[in-house]
Amino acid sequence: MQASAAKEGRAKLEVAEATDGFCKGNRRARSSIAVEQNVHGWTCCDSIKEMKKIIHALAIAIAVALGATAPAFAQAPYVGLGLGAFEMDTGQNKKSGLGGFLKLGYDFTDFNRFLGAEFRVGTSARASQARVDYFLSGFLKLNLEFTREFRGYGLIGGTNLKTSYQTTAKQYSKTGGAFSFGFGGEYRIDRDFSLAGEWVRYATKANAATLTTNFAGLDVNGFTLDIHYHF
Repeated sequence: MQASAAKEGRAKLEVAEATDGFCKGNRRARSSIAVEQNVHGWTCCDSIKEMKKIIHALAIAIAVALGATAPAFAQAPYVGLGLGAFEMDTGQNKKSGLGGFLKLGYDFTDFNRFLGAEFRVGTSARASQARVDYFLSGFLKLNLEFTREFRGYGLIGGTNLKTSYQTTAKQYSKTGGAFSFGFGGEYRIDRDFSLAGEWVRYATKANAATLTTNFAGLDVNGFTLDIHYHF
């Protein structure tokens, strides 16, 4: 029993000595790290502060670069080309044909970010018996920007146009003015170019009852894809 107690005492002594040695070694290691930090003049906190400064500077540089290059709808004139389907309704039937137009526009974003104006001149191919020989349109453009690159818009104005209707016996035509309206969406590709898709009601003139006796004109809708060049 006495031998067992002696063995147990020696075991406890060895554990105590090992623990003391580990603690002393650990203190020496921490001391060595502290000396190394003092010699080189840095600490963990200093390193974190430097990293934060670098990240902050990079974030500012990126923001400035993006602000300088990101497209936006600024006040400027633009020209455009629109191509698509023109639906022509005689009051008895509807036919669609290829049509197009050239446009000149201006955004008054410095004066009022919501306002712009457009002037258009265009024509359509004959679709069965109906055709838009030419049209001249003027619109007030109401813009609503959703992002720097994309905006929606509404159009309200008037159109002077000549439409015609061909039968086997005779061709009828009518020239006159009409109330016009429409809406679309525009995406700015870069500083120079943008793409738009739109629907416009150019004229509401059809009268089926007098189609071949007193031709009043056609109902005309345009569904087009437009490309713009901004100056």
